[in-house]
Amino acid sequence: MTETGGEEGNVSTPLHCLPCGKELTLTCLGDGVQCDNATIFEASGNYGSTVWDLVPEGEKLLINVCDDCLKRLSHLVTHARVTRPRPEVRYRSWRELRALREE
Repeated sequence: MTETGGEEGNVSTPLHCLPCGKELTLTCLGDGVQCDNATIFEASGNYGSTVWDLVPEGEKLLINVCDDCLKRLSHLVTHARVTRPRPEVRYRSWRELRALREE
């Protein structure tokens, strides 16, 4: 179980991996939520989506993926590197990037 704070107070919500449904273990609660052996992805809205678009300010969608699923589904993950000061986004397969780093 996790507790997430907000203006309405703390709410207990179990966190689960989106692909496999495994319940995740909370390891840290500060300004955000963190789980053991998992990554949390957040989206504040997406113009192209008909499901998660034009959300009220301050709201985010959190998606949890356990490390096992992230590895198992790495062929579906895209890695992006955003450079500054002039934004330039370069996309590549995350699986290929992981393989290069492990060599």
